[in-house]
Amino acid sequence: MAEQVYFDGKGVRVTASQLIVDDTVYPLSKIRGVEVEVENPNRMQPLLCIFAGVLLLIVVVGIIILVIGIRWWMSQEPVYWLVVQTETGRKRVKRSRNGQAIESMKSAVLAAIRQLQIMARLIQAVKEREGVLTVPDAAAVTGLSNSDAHVLLDQCVENGFATRYTDPRSHGIIYTFTKRRSS
Repeated sequence: MAEQVYFDGKGVRVTASQLIVDDTVYPLSKIRGVEVEVENPNRMQPLLCIFAGVLLLIVVVGIIILVIGIRWWMSQEPVYWLVVQTETGRKRVKRSRNGQAIESMKSAVLAAIRQLQIMARLIQAVKEREGVLTVPDAAAVTGLSNSDAHVLLDQCVENGFATRYTDPRSHGIIYTFTKRRSS
């Protein structure tokens, strides 16, 4: 079964279990938070250049310095960082001038972490209920709607983790999970 991919591009890949930035792998289970940090440019140097140009306006050189300072000022853009919080602290993992791309990466990491948490709660419920779950059970433990819980349980059936049958008395759908043996 192929692992679900939430984001793949610009040197970043987010799967159902890990964040890969360039060649560095961050297991999602170790990530405690993710955010976008904006680093605004230092505009003091172009400002000084503009000021010097204004002071030297009388001389032709002043005009050139003024133009350079204005263009320098206008060319500066903020830098956006994807920052992850792990057990060992905060780490800037990806840098870009494209804030939207970094926001997309953050959203993908958050979605993958949420799915991992949902699956952990589902697995815990399967253990506590001795391998038998209904759609309302799954919805209650995962926080999903009944329809989303139904889809999740059906995916478990499709991937061979569970079987589904209809209870003849209640007419409810029952999902039975079996222990899988390691190969």
